[in-house]
Amino acid sequence: MYWTITIEGGPKRVNHAAVALNDQIYSFGGYCSGELYDGSQPVDVHVLDTGNYRWRKLTVRTDNNESKTTYPSVSQNNWPYQRYGHTVVEYNGKAYLWGGRNDEFGACSKMYCFDPEAVTWSVVPSEGEAPPARDGHSAVVVDDLMFMFGGFEEDSQRFSQETFAYNFKRRKWYELKTTGELPQWRDFHTACVINKKMYIFGGRSDLHGAFHSSRDYYSDVLKVLNLKTGRWEDPKVTGDCPCGRR
Repeated sequence: MYWTITIEGGPKRVNHAAVALNDQIYSFGGYCSGELYDGSQPVDVHVLDTGNYRWRKLTVRTDNNESKTTYPSVSQNNWPYQRYGHTVVEYNGKAYLWGGRNDEFGACSKMYCFDPEAVTWSVVPSEGEAPPARDGHSAVVVDDLMFMFGGFEEDSQRFSQETFAYNFKRRKWYELKTTGELPQWRDFHTACVINKKMYIFGGRSDLHGAFHSSRDYYSDVLKVLNLKTGRWEDPKVTGDCPCGRR
């Protein structure tokens, strides 16, 4: 396995979120210490066209259908403010952004939908038990459900080990009641789904518990959530395991 192409001109940042829509890769937000960071502005969107390997920054369509590089005020609430530590998933050809934070407004618990055809944002209405605002969580989609795990909760200042689900058709949140041994609480881990099982690896935890004591711990244990049964599993892993990381 080796890299065959290197591409310049993309956004330089960490803790952003990316999703593939058709043959393009959309990158949302993130943080870069070398850039002028205005947390009051809506999240920026960069697109990589995999046909010609060219990056471009999207202009945003306003309510009167004018394309501009400047944005309306974040107080209008139909745009997600600039952030990092959020997640973005694809569902029915659109991108759904949840969570994340910035240093001005803190963490967010609203769901936003990005329409790549209209190049517009909208707030997604929801009912039920929404997760507390957080960053550093993970999200995967199976059928009509988005499963969200972990992260660092803003209000309680604690790492999470809970799993929430959002039903896109019903537009409803609920906490998933799971069995088995829960993964250790964490943020900035990775999650992927294969055959309706969600695989969790890595991330930052705390040696002393769910609350942040500045004694960071990085798990190297692979955990698997069977999304059909709601049971956490501990697979037998062989070979050279990566060390814990975020």
